[in-house]
Amino acid sequence: ETPTKQKTKKTNLKVLDKLIRSGQEINIDGDLLLLNRVNSGGSIIINGTLIITQIVDGSIRCDGDFMMLQAFSKANIVFHGVEVDNKFLQDRLNRVELIKDEIRITPALKETNWV
Repeated sequence: ETPTKQKTKKTNLKVLDKLIRSGQEINIDGDLLLLNRVNSGGSIIINGTLIITQIVDGSIRCDGDFMMLQAFSKANIVFHGVEVDNKFLQDRLNRVELIKDEIRITPALKETNWV
């Protein structure tokens, strides 16, 4: 009897505790956990999964499996080439994912307290 081989997804997770300021553009090949905010005029372009623990005022372009974030009304969020309406991303942390060609947004928690 041959043991079953398990497929493991290789991840290239980068963790940043850096404020993304106006005029800065961060390009990430892989996954990103951002422990700070994205100011207005700041930009993140990523082809992996994105999690941002603080508010997004800037621009996000994400083609990963999902992203988790909270955005203000002036943020510009594009997920898999589709602009996401910010009214669905305010007031809480949200999970944004593509399921069967449909972008689904679900609240991660009612209230998020990062410790």
